[in-house]
Amino acid sequence: MGVLDFIFGNDEDDLEAIEEKKEPHPIESVPFFSRPIGASKMDRQVGMDEAGNPVFQTLSGTRYTVRVNPDQRTIRQKVVDAAPVVAEAVTDYVKDPKLPTMQQVGQFAKDTVTGTVEDIENMMTGKGTMGDVFLTATGMGLGAKGADITSKALTGKGIIPDEPGTSYVGLFLPANKNPKYESKVDRANFLKQQGATRGEIWKETGLWQLAERGDWLTELDDSKAEIALTKVFNPNNKPKKKFKEVEQTVTQTIRGKGLPQSERISLRINAKKQMMELQALLKAKALTPEEVAARARQIQDDLNAKINPDDIGDQTETFTVTKKVEIPTKPLVKGRGPTMKGGKSTLDEVLQHDDFFDEMSEMGIDVTKTTAEAGRRKDTSAGESAAGIQYRSEPYSDVDKNRVSSFTNAANWFNAAMRGEPRNARDGELAELVKAGKMTEEEARAEMILSTMLHEVQHLIDAEVRSNSGTGFNWRSSKEMRNRFSREHEKQLQFIANTKHNEDSRRALALLHELQKTPVDPVEITGDSVMGIGEMGVKYSLDDITRDIYGSGQTPDNVLTGWNSFKGFEVLELGKIFDEWKFYKTVMEQFPPENPSHYAAKRDAKFDFIKRVTGTKESGEPGYGYANKINNHFVHKQGTQNTANKRARANAAFHLLDAGYLDNLIDDFYEQINSGLAQNIKANNKQIYNREGGETKSRLVQARRDMTAEERKAVPPYEMLDIDEELIWFADENGNWIK
Repeated sequence: MGVLDFIFGNDEDDLEAIEEKKEPHPIESVPFFSRPIGASKMDRQVGMDEAGNPVFQTLSGTRYTVRVNPDQRTIRQKVVDAAPVVAEAVTDYVKDPKLPTMQQVGQFAKDTVTGTVEDIENMMTGKGTMGDVFLTATGMGLGAKGADITSKALTGKGIIPDEPGTSYVGLFLPANKNPKYESKVDRANFLKQQGATRGEIWKETGLWQLAERGDWLTELDDSKAEIALTKVFNPNNKPKKKFKEVEQTVTQTIRGKGLPQSERISLRINAKKQMMELQALLKAKALTPEEVAARARQIQDDLNAKINPDDIGDQTETFTVTKKVEIPTKPLVKGRGPTMKGGKSTLDEVLQHDDFFDEMSEMGIDVTKTTAEAGRRKDTSAGESAAGIQYRSEPYSDVDKNRVSSFTNAANWFNAAMRGEPRNARDGELAELVKAGKMTEEEARAEMILSTMLHEVQHLIDAEVRSNSGTGFNWRSSKEMRNRFSREHEKQLQFIANTKHNEDSRRALALLHELQKTPVDPVEITGDSVMGIGEMGVKYSLDDITRDIYGSGQTPDNVLTGWNSFKGFEVLELGKIFDEWKFYKTVMEQFPPENPSHYAAKRDAKFDFIKRVTGTKESGEPGYGYANKINNHFVHKQGTQNTANKRARANAAFHLLDAGYLDNLIDDFYEQINSGLAQNIKANNKQIYNREGGETKSRLVQARRDMTAEERKAVPPYEMLDIDEELIWFADENGNWIK
């Protein structure tokens, strides 16, 4: 029994028996770790593919095809070929007890060997296998980086999403930009239209929207991402093998009639040798010329008897074949400048991230030649003032700047993490590992530089695919962006005041503005008491209010001019009165109509509203005499201060508001002035920068790196955002605001 048999807990005869045993259902002939998730011998056959292979369907509806493994080596040969891989897996277990148990390694090795090591899915056309689950759960190949998270995944439950092939990890890509996600995007849109929550959409499709608008995002696996600095600590975290097809010229021999060519040649050589011996005998006079001639004829006759002159000998044929050859993996480098050997380094030389490069390639975007560096130098050496940077286009070839860069001072975030002030939870975890002696400071600092590199790569993704959910932002443009926000804020306020609502609402707003700004003589007002116009509890029309304030015969059309051409600042000025009205309504919520004190409370609250919006107070109240200098939302009568005039107009404004014409318009007003857009107008440069969607996504990538797949599925990305989604705004690939 050899070492492999010992590992497998089996002998050679048992292994052969596995190959020879036949089960009724074809899935039973497929190694367990190569089977599609959910497949079993209970699955029913639903058809045949074009090649005649049976197609089966699982209970969950997933279809798969069982086809013959093109690798027809014997089990014994497969064991021999796979020995180095299996031995490496077992060795890793001995070195690091946090890797899977011996039993798990043995089962994986056995099933891998009976499948094939190079292509675990060789017999299946399904997208996800139980082998995928095992590899994800055990953290195999993650090296030191995965050691501390492996134990969390060994439960084997919820390791990957229910639907095979779905990924919930790492960098964010707009799923709507890749045709392969079309069905998922359609499903997400349908669910959203049907009123599904974002949690329900995430659980079913693995897609989400930042700030619930823009691109549908999917998350790529960055658990095996490496740069040169981290690769030192994770040598077993190897990229997947890549192959290319090359044409080769092959010459082959075509067998002719008669003896094989090799025998023909041998007979001729032997005959020539005999002839040479005869020549030697003739020269030594051991034979006469007649004897030599006779023997020579005999040799020739013997040769002719064995080689028929009419036979066609072996022929050669030359033809071209296509062969798949492995592409050598480039060693990772920290980066190069234009004057260094080889010129500027490229992204595929600086970053190991198979899923990222594959996804970009599927969308027809080649980012491998994008210039990049990670950990080569400080930011100041590159003429920058940030831990990382991503330019929207390639810098000039002779300038020592790369498009995507993570500088060595990105490692300085380690100091903040050790002080208990990490950028995110993952930085905090790294600090704790260092404090516990489970990770060196050098490795933690390398991880910080990788983290910043992933941040900048997210910007590259967003710029290249022209993301509709932000692409990153230069804080130097913050002032101009605030100006753009202000202009948009003005337009939206104007839309609310002049366009959005019905004519009565817009006229009521204009009349309120007239009452606030245009003094009238109290003698013109029908009601001259503090209560003024109308009875309590009665709703008055616009015409009633206009007649009472401006005299009989007057209508809004006579009084109002330019009533549908409000400016944004004029609406904001009316907001002061809206605030007082809001306060009044809050007070009255304590005294609904069924309350016995309702009308008395309304009278008092109305009186208080009038005094508050006019800034007037009764004799004996604190501040009497100075009240007209504060909270004055109604202008004085021209010439002299006139308290009665202001109170009369405020009284009319009360009834105008109480009539309800402005309720919906006021709701829209508050929604607008409390919006993220309005708040961003007041934000500082750093806040404007941090709130841009691309920056938000890039920080989120850093925060979620190295989480297990189970943790990522359980905690959707939007639950880990570090700012209020209401404040997020989006910039396009040129830094312009996406409205």
